[in-house]
Amino acid sequence: PIKIDISASELIEKNVLAQPYIKFIKVPSIKTKGTYQSIYKEFVVENDVRNNIIRKEVLSLIGKGYKPLVLFKQIKHGNILAELFKDSNIKFDILSGKDSLEKRNIIKEKYNNNEIDVILASTIFDIGVDIPKLNSLVLAGAGKSYVRALQRIGRVIRPYPGKKSAAIVDFYDDVKYLKTHSETRYAIYNSEKGFKVYR
Repeated sequence: PIKIDISASELIEKNVLAQPYIKFIKVPSIKTKGTYQSIYKEFVVENDVRNNIIRKEVLSLIGKGYKPLVLFKQIKHGNILAELFKDSNIKFDILSGKDSLEKRNIIKEKYNNNEIDVILASTIFDIGVDIPKLNSLVLAGAGKSYVRALQRIGRVIRPYPGKKSAAIVDFYDDVKYLKTHSETRYAIYNSEKGFKVYR
């Protein structure tokens, strides 16, 4: 039986968790048609405009002293972002579900030792990841799951010495299917009064 139920907002108010500041960026719409998979490929994975916005936001976060976790859903998308990050001289490592636990631990250690500024990871990082030092997040991959949306925010608001706030960047994808998903995430974030959401 449930003994106690404490919301994230209560823990933020008590200064147990860091306060998340969530910026929603509208991605310019394009004309698309087809299945969800084809639209996702065109508008998210292979969209140069959207991917360059991601790069710009990552550079901005690094410039402000943050060390972001960037989450993608498809390996191809991760590889495209990796090339953009290399071109911008961003110090990062990339992880996917194919990587061993040993490699994941090595990259976590490099992050904690400030050897890299960014972890670029597939959604294997949605569950079971414990890096309290994480202080910012870029949600490159979209999605609509209530549980996953809150889990992802939870990755970067865990307590760590000196961490009072966390920066999150999400995207309002103004295109079929993805627009509804964006609005769902926006509503989820706004359901927590301790989350500061800017659109």
